[in-house]
Amino acid sequence: MNAAYGYLGAIGKYDPETGKREGGCPYPNFGAAETITFLGREGIHHTVAVAVKFFKQFGVEAKIVYGDTDSVLFCGDIRASMRRFLPDSWCRRTCGCAPCPDAK
Repeated sequence: MNAAYGYLGAIGKYDPETGKREGGCPYPNFGAAETITFLGREGIHHTVAVAVKFFKQFGVEAKIVYGDTDSVLFCGDIRASMRRFLPDSWCRRTCGCAPCPDAK
């Protein structure tokens, strides 16, 4: 999405000596670029809602730290809650604490 937005919204640069526009999309479409931006923003909001709901079922309050065009970063004490269904091998590779002291 990000690449399509950038391409459709790019008008290039105008060269006053030749009177021509160089670079950018040959047929810029700002309406399409705005629509792509809207859909991307909606996708991020949906991702946040799904992730918060997912973590909440394990009793974890996930807080949004950062969001961008292609990612959302959460903060929360997920390690202890998620260990209930993660294998010890994952714990050992990730934090070296297997057998997991938080496992139930």
